[in-house]
This record gives sequence, C-alpha cells and structure tokens, in this order.
Amino acid sequence: RPSVDEMKQMGVFSKVRLALAAMVALSKSIVDPWGQMAFQWALDSGGIGRVASRAAKDEQGQLLLKERPEIRLDLRALSQLPEGTFGRFVADWFSAWGIAPFAARRTPTDEVEYFVDRLFFAHDLWHAVVGLGTDLRNELRFLGVTLAQYGSGSAVMALVFGWLQVPAQYGWRAFFAMPAEVWRFY
Repeated sequence: RPSVDEMKQMGVFSKVRLALAAMVALSKSIVDPWGQMAFQWALDSGGIGRVASRAAKDEQGQLLLKERPEIRLDLRALSQLPEGTFGRFVADWFSAWGIAPFAARRTPTDEVEYFVDRLFFAHDLWHAVVGLGTDLRNELRFLGVTLAQYGSGSAVMALVFGWLQVPAQYGWRAFFAMPAEVWRFY
C-alpha cells in the first residue's frame, strides 16, 4: 500500500494499478481509509490539481491556501447549538444518517494534497447541504454534485459501478431513472 508521497509521484499506469488496488480494498470495506484515499489520488489528482491551480490565481483562493483552515467537526458540541443554526443542522443530519466525521489524515504538504483532503472531509457536509442521504441511490445522486464541482474520475467510476448495483436494491425502474436523477443534481 503506497503512501501519499508515493501516490503523488505515480505516472498514469501506476495510477491505474493503484485505482484497481483501491477498488479491491473498497469492495471489502467501503470505509477503508487507505482505499478511499488511494482511489481519490489515483483518479482525481489531475482534476484536483486544476482546482488548486485556479485557487492559486484567485484572491480568495490564495487566502484559503495561505491559511489552510481545517474542517473538523465536533458533533457533540454542534448538537448543543440552538435549533436553526447550521452547526445544529449538521449534527442532527449526521446523527440521523448514523455517520461520523472522517478521521484526520496527516498534515498536507502541498496545495493539491490540501484540496484532496478538503474535498474528502467536506464530502458528508455537502451531502447534508444538498439534502441527500448516504444510501446507494443518494450517493449516486450526490456524485452528480461532485462532478459539477470538479472533473472527478473517482465519481465517474463510482457512478458506473454503483449504477450496476441499483437493480438489485431498487429494481429496474430505478436503474433507468438513475441517469436523469444524477443529471438533476449535476
């Protein structure tokens, strides 16, 4: 299992091999931290690199890269906030869907790694903001949101493989409706 530093140095063919290894890890456990990170690095580092390049040319992006604020969620503290606040909404949403915030990774060493981590940590926050749960059908719909944000190879791959699982869970009607549902969230 290569480290982040090794993943950063990989060429195209090595990233294909990395994506396959990550898919095997994720097929055993979708929450495997290495599998999630490797899948993202293998398929998204180019798109996220373009996001980082654009940020470096934008005044607000430069400020974000200079300060590099972390996304850390203390759901217990957020649940104590008054009803109607964003923090309370997030805490209630995470509780309702039975999910926990992603575990911290190492401190990013460059802009691309910072944005890889930022997109990873913000994933479930975006789920809450757009009102989509974390079951298969809502995850597929959410991939439309991800694709609208940046060119995500992992989102395309997850859409294809996830879509193939739809008939078994939701039936053929859902299978044929899924592309339009994803497009609506795009």
